[in-house]
Amino acid sequence: MNENNVTNTMEREVALTRELSPLIAKLYELDPAKASADSIAIIKTLQAAG
Repeated sequence: MNENNVTNTMEREVALTRELSPLIAKLYELDPAKASADSIAIIKTLQAAG
């Protein structure tokens, strides 16, 4: 059961990363300085949720 939870969490992380990557790339395109701060915030939020 625990292995399933780990697998599900990893799959969710991969899916979220795929969804967020284009958004983060767009942030960098629009404002690289702000994007790095936003990216850090997004990563921290994902880690807290995980």
